[in-house]
Amino acid sequence: MPRPLFALALLTLLPAASRGQDIPLFDVLIDGEGWKKQVDDGKTRAATLAVFGSNQVGDDAPSGFERSPDGGTMYMSYSRKAAVWAYRVEKDRTPTAAAPYCPLRLKPGQTHLAVTGLAVDPAGRLYAATADGVQFFDPTGRFSGMIALPPGGTPTQLQFEGSTLVARTGGTTWTRKLRGTGAK
Repeated sequence: MPRPLFALALLTLLPAASRGQDIPLFDVLIDGEGWKKQVDDGKTRAATLAVFGSNQVGDDAPSGFERSPDGGTMYMSYSRKAAVWAYRVEKDRTPTAAAPYCPLRLKPGQTHLAVTGLAVDPAGRLYAATADGVQFFDPTGRFSGMIALPPGGTPTQLQFEGSTLVARTGGTTWTRKLRGTGAK
């Protein structure tokens, strides 16, 4: 068999996870699963926001943060940027070396989009809540898809409980089971 055909045949036989970091949204979503309204037990995650360095510009305040599974990266969202930013976290826990990491999907003519909640799973996949939907990024920061918003509107908080993505909209908590496992 000629080499190009052999390589193509081998590539189609390998599992999706071994082909690289591209993670299509269908590898995360479960057929038939959608958002489910939960009874609020009052145990919501309180995120403490901090401003790092001089990256705050005008009214562009930080809106959320999450750490990578290994703790070496902090992801920071803002109310008026076009990307989720990544900060390297030093051994003394100080954030340095900031750069835009996950470019948000913007509508034509938009220059920025507010991120209202962030969540990271143990595989390093990032979920960013926006008014358009929950944008999903693979571990390398590439956009992989958009999860529809829960019926309650734009989430103000996102977090994982096992393999369940939890979104809080106002006083309502919504859950959606995903493939994979969230932070424990």
